[in-house]
Amino acid sequence: MNVERIYQLLIGTQKRPLISKSPKPSNYRESASSGYYRLTGSNTDAKIKHLQEIAQRLDIQMTVEALREKS
Repeated sequence: MNVERIYQLLIGTQKRPLISKSPKPSNYRESASSGYYRLTGSNTDAKIKHLQEIAQRLDIQMTVEALREKS
């Protein structure tokens, strides 16, 4: 998955895009010196939802699930 393609999909939360070119540093990390930044301040369920949406919109066959530790 190319970060620029994901940026063009405009996926994210109501307040923050998943990929940004001008982020707030506390919520984003640079993606391999590409000039794009990825949102890291979201919970696991939101990350799963974003990955599933990316896969659907780019017509990529993949399964995304969380591995949760048993108590």
